[in-house]
Amino acid sequence: MKKIFLTLLFYIPILIFAQENKTKDSLYLFVSQKIKVVEKNLNDSFPVIGKIKFDTIIINSNEKKIEIFFFKPLSYMALREKSVNCIYSCVNKELNNKINGYKIVIYSEKNLLEDLVPNYYRTEFAIDKNRLPKNAKDRIPIVQNLDKNYVPKKGLFNRNIALANSHGWYYEPSLNRWEWQRARLFQTVEDLYTSSYVIPFLVPMLENAGATTFLSRERDIQVNEVIIDNNDNLENTIYYRETAEKTEKWKESENFTGFKNQKIFLEKQNPFRLGNYKYIDASKNETAKIQWIADFPKAGNYAVYISYASLKNSATNVLYTVYHLGGKTNFAVNQQIGGGTWIYIGTFKFEKGLNPEYGRVEISNKNTQKQIITADAVKFGGGMGNVERNGQISGKSRFSEASRYYLQFAGIPDSVLYTLPRNEILGDGLGRANWVNYLNNNYLDTTFNVKGLNIPIDLSLSFHTDAGATSTDSVIGTLAIYDSEYEHSNFPDGSSRMASRDLADIMQTQIVNDIRAKYNKNWVRRGLWNKEYTEARIPAVPTVLLELLSHQNLADMSYGQNPQFRFDVSRSIYKAFLKFLAYQNGNDYVVQPLPVAYFQAEFEGKNNVVLKWKETFDSLEVSAKPTKYKVYIRKENFDFDNGTLVEKPEFIHQNIDNDVIYSYKITALNDGGESFPSEILSVCKVTNSKKTVLVINGFDRVAAPEIVDNKDFRGFANFKDAGVPYLYDFHFTGNQYDFDPNSAWLDDDAPGHGASHANFEGKLILGNSFDYPFIHGKSIKNAGYSFVSCSDEAIEMQFVKLQNYPIVDFIFGEEKETNLYYSNKKEFKIFTPKIKKQIETYCINNGNIFISGAYIGSDLTTKNDVDFAANILKYKHRTNHADAMGTVHSVDSEFKINTLAFNTGYSEEIYTVESPDAIEPTDKEAKTILRYSSTNTSAAIAYLSNYKILIWGFPFESILLEKERNESMKNILLLFEN
Repeated sequence: MKKIFLTLLFYIPILIFAQENKTKDSLYLFVSQKIKVVEKNLNDSFPVIGKIKFDTIIINSNEKKIEIFFFKPLSYMALREKSVNCIYSCVNKELNNKINGYKIVIYSEKNLLEDLVPNYYRTEFAIDKNRLPKNAKDRIPIVQNLDKNYVPKKGLFNRNIALANSHGWYYEPSLNRWEWQRARLFQTVEDLYTSSYVIPFLVPMLENAGATTFLSRERDIQVNEVIIDNNDNLENTIYYRETAEKTEKWKESENFTGFKNQKIFLEKQNPFRLGNYKYIDASKNETAKIQWIADFPKAGNYAVYISYASLKNSATNVLYTVYHLGGKTNFAVNQQIGGGTWIYIGTFKFEKGLNPEYGRVEISNKNTQKQIITADAVKFGGGMGNVERNGQISGKSRFSEASRYYLQFAGIPDSVLYTLPRNEILGDGLGRANWVNYLNNNYLDTTFNVKGLNIPIDLSLSFHTDAGATSTDSVIGTLAIYDSEYEHSNFPDGSSRMASRDLADIMQTQIVNDIRAKYNKNWVRRGLWNKEYTEARIPAVPTVLLELLSHQNLADMSYGQNPQFRFDVSRSIYKAFLKFLAYQNGNDYVVQPLPVAYFQAEFEGKNNVVLKWKETFDSLEVSAKPTKYKVYIRKENFDFDNGTLVEKPEFIHQNIDNDVIYSYKITALNDGGESFPSEILSVCKVTNSKKTVLVINGFDRVAAPEIVDNKDFRGFANFKDAGVPYLYDFHFTGNQYDFDPNSAWLDDDAPGHGASHANFEGKLILGNSFDYPFIHGKSIKNAGYSFVSCSDEAIEMQFVKLQNYPIVDFIFGEEKETNLYYSNKKEFKIFTPKIKKQIETYCINNGNIFISGAYIGSDLTTKNDVDFAANILKYKHRTNHADAMGTVHSVDSEFKINTLAFNTGYSEEIYTVESPDAIEPTDKEAKTILRYSSTNTSAAIAYLSNYKILIWGFPFESILLEKERNESMKNILLLFEN
């Protein structure tokens, strides 16, 4: 006889057979009692979301094996060889010698505990080769920038990554309106918030490492758009030009497999099935080309997309050239894959209007392959949504819209984006998941026979922020979700879907470890869930659904609204991708460097500029060390060139032209890729210059809005300090208006605590551009002075000496000491001890200093600061928020201007100064020279004695009109001269 003990959950019942005798019964009872002790020990010892509890014990007397099955929460752990061995040791210790030589095997549900350790972390356990990709590794990149000058051999070169950045603005049929899929909370909405990681940080990091990224939503925040297509009857016009030798001719496709633009696209309409494309034979020498010339409605940065058809005999290295304000950039495009959608090749700066020299894209039939070259439309910019639902379009920028609308516009077939019954919100997630497989032309569901784009996708990420709130200041933390076997346990190439767990574990580990190291040692690591979520289940490549933090919880968002935190988390995700793919493909990896620091640009000799900088040490990644650098140069108001590689942290720009402003930025390189750029410095050698001014950029700050956290009033207080975005923010919906922590959620229109306004949706909020020496420099040049520039760190370290310059201009913008809400760490102090020492020495030696900044008075937070300002700089702080109108007027005959306006509201040109300082003289020889017109408080003081100082309580660069900036700077320099 055999006896049934228990039934496994989620499985076909397993019958447990044992001999009918008291010995066997007692063994089972003994083991089960001891495993209950193990349960308690595990729950006390391991940080697991959910309680560890055993499910079933199977005793096989013939094989001398005891199998112990735990419920799923044990698999939520990030298991390692050490922790697995520890669990086995714990079990064996409890069972002692009374199991008579039985082998112990432990499972979480049906997974062996050993199998839950990622390959990447194994040193003793055997590697699971089934998790490694089976497909061929040799392939041709879809897009290569031929002017990069280097290949990151130990980065992500020739890797293709699909990114789905959460929800978006969508049409809700039951309400007959467009709306967000989540609530506006803590001044953002998840539908935009996840993009604030992906677009400005994660995508550039991946592309700097050599990867090609594909986004399920529009990536360009540029709301203007220019599309040029042969189907618009533009042949040989000023916008679309075909040229070919007499023996050649661009032919038109006979089938409707090309793009055709329309003002509005209806449901089920595929723009890439409405038009046709052009094609021609490749030629060893160029015999034909097409030019797409744009008429830009506004100057600015525009993403450039191309489209073409992929044929069996398409060329794999088709030459495209983009002509832009930085020069021209060449690309090789593999047209055998990716035909029939928008293919992103880069973002470039263009000037307003029609300018063929600096505003066009070209394709050439010059090619060594005897293949076919195809050409279709070219798109500049992201644009506004134009997909209709029930007679309505969204009214939002395309990047704000949900994936389903962008993907329709990008030519993804309706059958990929929808299932029956048609449902907008559920289909959005399904569409994001199916889109990955359409790119890859590989499906887990073998009955799904839609021909895809043949782009070999290596992995995909679905980026979300989970909901949930706490009444305390504790964070919800980071959750990672994968699916290892719903319907299929293997990917189409035969490799195991447990690779998705490896990816999820590596990513969650990297994120949590980095956050704990830099921000919060107690950051919560939530579970590793193996669940059938659509975006984890459907993709036929290693995939993870990331719930980074809770957008509904103030404690999480106190981190999440910090731009530096978003940079660091994005870097964690990039590093996880790098490590996972390197291991999967048997390669070594190197992490790309951090941006350089201590940057300086000074004249040498008659017309040379010497640039110097230093690398930034990455305490979290030993491999992230630069081996080379790249110097990018911009002339006047144009754009940066393609860069010059240098071996050392120094570069001499020789023989610059007089009266031309040159600007520079530096990146660090290694075998893993390229860093983010440095701040931007500028110089100008003016003919017959009176003197040379040193411009010092002391505005480094990026920060979240200030937080008020009282018992009955909790949230972001933009009315005190709105923070400083990195370059720009697009996820800000409006100021928080519900600060009551007891305010209950009713629905997404009335979400309770954290509820925020919507009046800034669709607006680009400018932050720190790190390009202010250029703005100051233009006015200095206009006044007839040469200028050079450096970072404030270069002054602190005395790499640049103030005493070498007769006039110094300190830029402090919205710099101020910032207390991080979640730690005791303080950053961005204006007058550091080293800066104070350098200024004091300079003043004693009869220097001339101009200092401007919004917090130049309120950042005097210590007695030493106050004494320094009063005794050396001759001013004191009176009040912050001194003016809300942004107008000042002169009250001194020596400063000869009437009025000028600076930005205290929304502007598309410069950041907002929400809290300018009122400052007053502290010396009888010091005087007020400017007053805020609305309050008549003192806006600027001058001390013109043995040394000369001008201090402004608002930033010079925030003056709205260039004419007024020029007049002001001219008067400042005249005061120093007189």
